[in-house]
Amino acid sequence: MQDRLGNQELRFTRSRKELIVLETPGENLEEFNKSSSSLCLRWSNKQKSNHIGHNIAWSLELEPKENNLTWTPQQDKSELSESFCLTGLSHAYQKYALTVRRRYNDSRAHWSAPLVHEFVTAPAIPSRPPIVWPGGYQFKAYTSNSNFHSNSNSTSTSRELLVYWQQIQARERNGPQFKYHVQVHNSRLNTSVENLDIQVETNMASIRNLPTSGSYEIIIRSENSVGKSKESSHLMISQEAGSGLEKRIPKYLEVSKANKQISWQHVEQRENLIGYSVYWCVSNVTNRNKCNNSMAIEMNRVDAQRNYYDTPMAIDDSYEWAVSANYNGTLLSGGMIWRQWTPHAIPNLKTADQNSRHGLEGVIALLILAGCLYLLFRKYKYMSNIKVDLPPGVLIGGKDEHIELLPSHQQNQNHRHHRNHLGAPVEIPNILSANIKPLDLILPTVAGEIYASPSSPPTRSPVSSNSSSSSSLTPYVPVDPRQNSNSLNYITMQSLAANTNPVNQSNPISDYVMATPFYR
Repeated sequence: MQDRLGNQELRFTRSRKELIVLETPGENLEEFNKSSSSLCLRWSNKQKSNHIGHNIAWSLELEPKENNLTWTPQQDKSELSESFCLTGLSHAYQKYALTVRRRYNDSRAHWSAPLVHEFVTAPAIPSRPPIVWPGGYQFKAYTSNSNFHSNSNSTSTSRELLVYWQQIQARERNGPQFKYHVQVHNSRLNTSVENLDIQVETNMASIRNLPTSGSYEIIIRSENSVGKSKESSHLMISQEAGSGLEKRIPKYLEVSKANKQISWQHVEQRENLIGYSVYWCVSNVTNRNKCNNSMAIEMNRVDAQRNYYDTPMAIDDSYEWAVSANYNGTLLSGGMIWRQWTPHAIPNLKTADQNSRHGLEGVIALLILAGCLYLLFRKYKYMSNIKVDLPPGVLIGGKDEHIELLPSHQQNQNHRHHRNHLGAPVEIPNILSANIKPLDLILPTVAGEIYASPSSPPTRSPVSSNSSSSSSLTPYVPVDPRQNSNSLNYITMQSLAANTNPVNQSNPISDYVMATPFYR
């Protein structure tokens, strides 16, 4: 290189390994000796003889990744081909993507263009059975239709056993035509139970026509086109009479979205209780009575002293929740209860407590109201039995006669023309009046004289001079409540001689004395 400063020279060396880029492997690629955990590859290599005596480095990338992957060259009889075996693959019937590069074993050498090859390992039996929980079941009623005659249908209600499990992962299925296999054994007779209607799904099974009494063992295996898994999961269920399973089922499952908490009512049988299992799954969009088949049922445990579970995620309507009790020893769980799927499990605990409290308050209120009504009734009955004993002579006539209030025609006529300060007519109700007989006092030589006002001279109303008539004298006072009390004064009575002659009697009733009405 030449510039203003003159000729510039830099000397360096390059080895053959740095200068040569090896050809891309994989020409005419073929597989052989494929198993569930290994794969062998063979391809053409026409330039194989050009690299004799040189070490070749290989770069391998595998998706999904494997930790124990090995790449071993194989002896090949042909000079124009080479072969390698890939071992350490963990999963059968698993799709892998292999990327292979090569170069001379020199850090300064360049990698060849990559070979990308996708393959699927050979199938094998499933790796394991699904996970089954001791309380992962539920008895549920269903309606069945039976045809006893050609033209008639009969509907009956029966019980079906629902068994839940946590399905295995897709890469553990190890083969096509994957499914779960369910068997039912009679624990006491150690025989298989026949004639059952078993419907198996991804995460549950429905078992119908199960005898209503006995102890049973549910055996669940994973199965594919190769065969069934070696291991199996077992679930013990008892339908013996008096087993008390209903006392070992939690009740009233509550979900609090605000507190991210699941709570329930403790089981009745607390003896040998070691804890609770809480389950949740993603809801099935088309059927809320099932979990989403593509998602696994999850589970966590809490101790026996707690009847709540704090969830690690936000709670919304996309999840379904269940809980079951776990017991120690041979005591079996009563099964699980789902929040949405069991009608009596839906009520909220706090709502139930509030309803109970409100119910108690309502009962107390009714008792108080009943007491008040009873007291009012007693008071009314007591007051209705009150009798007024008037002194002799107060009533007008005999003992059965009562005071009669009669309207005063003249006074009521004047009221009809009454007007207010604006001149508008004012309707005033009729004024009633009555003659009230004063006490019959034993005054053989005394009669009464009544004054209308202390300021005016007394007006004497003498009675008959005949002394015998004084004993028959009975003065009455007409009462008119219409008069204004401000213009009235109290009246007084004065004793007169019995031989005074009566004059100017204004009362139309014979032997009576009219006096000005008064208020007291």
